[in-house]
Amino acid sequence: MVKGTRERIINSYFNLALKNPGKFRFTIAEIAMEAGISRQAIYKNHFNTPEEIMIAVHQEIDYEIEQEFNSYDEGLSPLDFFTERIIPILYKNRNLLRYLYMTNIDPGWRLFLKNKYTKWVKDNININNTNLCLSKDMSLNLFVNMFLAIIESWIIQPIPETPDLFAKQLQKISNCSIRSLIS
Repeated sequence: MVKGTRERIINSYFNLALKNPGKFRFTIAEIAMEAGISRQAIYKNHFNTPEEIMIAVHQEIDYEIEQEFNSYDEGLSPLDFFTERIIPILYKNRNLLRYLYMTNIDPGWRLFLKNKYTKWVKDNININNTNLCLSKDMSLNLFVNMFLAIIESWIIQPIPETPDLFAKQLQKISNCSIRSLIS
């Protein structure tokens, strides 16, 4: 965990969420108590509402990913791009991501991810929907949901595999059919 006051506030917010995984709303007073600081210190110098904390977390996690998405060039396959450039960022933010996935602190988290990745996939990947006889939208939705589920399954592990190991696994998974997983 990080050491500055702002980070202490964010960490305290997430610690409350871990202690109360079914709860999705906390007050500034609860966050301040958990952080060991006054409410006024939070209001005056950092955040006015718990929602602002979530916005800051989204921005922190998303900034680097957005930069990478914007720099994507088609010289690299989308899967190679993701394994080489995005997975290390996700791993670096694994603690925050784990909290987001494992608590109800941000009910809009999965929808935020789905919208973000769906847009990028739609703009950069040609989804072949002819083999499955599905509509283009359904194929896109299926692809994004499966990919996000794989990422979530990795990042919520108590100790996720390192980016280089997970990248190799993701490459293998992407070449695997659902039928081959069933014995």
